[in-house]
Amino acid sequence: MDAHRRLAIALGGLAVALWAGPGCKTAAPRGPQAGAGPPRPDALAGLVGQTLVLRHVGDAAKPVLKRSELASARGECDVVVKVREARFDRGTAVLTTTMLGRPRLAHRGAREERCGNDQPQTVLTVSGFDAGASTADLEAGLAPVLQTPEAYLRARGVTFDVSAGKPPGEPTPDHFVTVKPVRLLWFDPVRLDPAMGPVTQRMST
Repeated sequence: MDAHRRLAIALGGLAVALWAGPGCKTAAPRGPQAGAGPPRPDALAGLVGQTLVLRHVGDAAKPVLKRSELASARGECDVVVKVREARFDRGTAVLTTTMLGRPRLAHRGAREERCGNDQPQTVLTVSGFDAGASTADLEAGLAPVLQTPEAYLRARGVTFDVSAGKPPGEPTPDHFVTVKPVRLLWFDPVRLDPAMGPVTQRMST
């Protein structure tokens, strides 16, 4: 093989290598960027597992509301629920709850909520929040329809105030009950029987 032919082959191989090199480069892995912190926890995560009172819409399977509508909600079906899932995304709060029963207040007597259709599970969707709303903002915004027992008592006109307890120590006269406790709030469990429909199980007093 003469020198000219060897030079042509060598130059041809170099050209192929230069042309193929950039196109065959392995892509860098798409991992988290340097300096990126851990993912932000969901602003509603703290509600999961809580037992709350779902106001006004307890007989709807998938109520969809706007934040601006909550203060004027007038439904008459209140139910006690346990929050199973809660998430907040792009200004919308979505909570999945399981029905436990119907709330009862001592001063209301035998009056019950007007629930047209008991729901074993309710998926509540509330839109209209700021995308960057904090946990406190969301809980305050949802308060008209999702209340703690204390908030429910206040909404029903019942004063509920527990004074700060004393640190543990030697028993004092304050430790003894001198007034019979008064039951303010409880709930009647509801069992959904496919054959018979809703069955209310009243708790003994």
